[in-house]
Amino acid sequence: MGNQVIAASHLSLSWAVDELVRTLPAAQLRKLKVSAGEHLAAILTTAFLGAAPTTIDTDGGTDLQFDFTDDTTRWLQPSNVRAADFEVKSLPGDFRRFDAAINQAEAAGREPDRVFKTKVTSANHVLLHPGRGVIANAMAQLARKSSPGHSKNVFLIVHPFEHFTVECVDNVFISHLLDPLSDIDGVDTVWILWAPDTIVVYSSEYQRWADLVFGYTEEELSSSPDNELALLQQVEMDFLDRTGNSDGSPYLFSLRADSQPPRLSDT
Repeated sequence: MGNQVIAASHLSLSWAVDELVRTLPAAQLRKLKVSAGEHLAAILTTAFLGAAPTTIDTDGGTDLQFDFTDDTTRWLQPSNVRAADFEVKSLPGDFRRFDAAINQAEAAGREPDRVFKTKVTSANHVLLHPGRGVIANAMAQLARKSSPGHSKNVFLIVHPFEHFTVECVDNVFISHLLDPLSDIDGVDTVWILWAPDTIVVYSSEYQRWADLVFGYTEEELSSSPDNELALLQQVEMDFLDRTGNSDGSPYLFSLRADSQPPRLSDT
C-alpha cells in the first residue's frame, strides 16, 4: 500500500489567515512564537482542518486546540473525538540564534557575521535524530495537558538552515522515504513542516505517512507574480502584517544556487 498525497488549493492558506484573524484577537495571535514556527503550524492546521483553533496556549495548556463542530473538521482524526489538541515543537539548531545575532549587531552599530555553515543530511535522519526525541517530549506534554476525549497531535517545525535536508531542496514528495512511527502510542497524528514548503503527516490509525501539497491551476500559475518566496512564506508575511508583528521571521528566506561555486582549498 503506497503513501497518500493530500492536495489542497493554495487559496486555503490565504483563507486560513483570514479565519485566524477573524476568529482570534491579534493580541492572542501574537502569543504564537514566531521563532519556533508556531504561527506556521496554526496556519497549516487551520487550512487542513477547515477551522481556526478555538484556543491558543497562553497559560500552560496545549499549544493549539480545535473543536469539532461538524464532520468537515475531522481530517485524519478519530471519529469519536470532539476536539483536537496540538503540541508544536521546533527542532533545535543554531541558525535562529545566528539570525537574531545579526539583528542585534546591526542595532548596536556593529558589522555582524553573515556566514553560516550547516551540514546536509537526509529527511529520515532528521526524523530519527533529533526528531524522535522532540516527538517524545511533545508526547509527554500531551499526556499531561490534553483533555479527555481530545485527539493528541504533534507538529514539528524544521528550519532548513539548521537541518538541511537534501530531499527537500527540490520540494519532492518525501513521505515514502520516512520510517513509520510505529511506537507513538497515544498520539493520533504527527505533522512535520520542512520550511518553507515540504509538509508530511503520519496517521497512527492508518500507520502511514502522507504528503500535503498546495496546488495551482495552470491559469493561476501563469497569472502569479514572479516571487522568490514560497507560497507559505507569502502567506506568513500577510499573517505577520495583520497581527502587528514587526520583528520579522527566520522562516522568510530564499535559496538560489551561485553560478560560480566556491573554490575548494588544497589544504
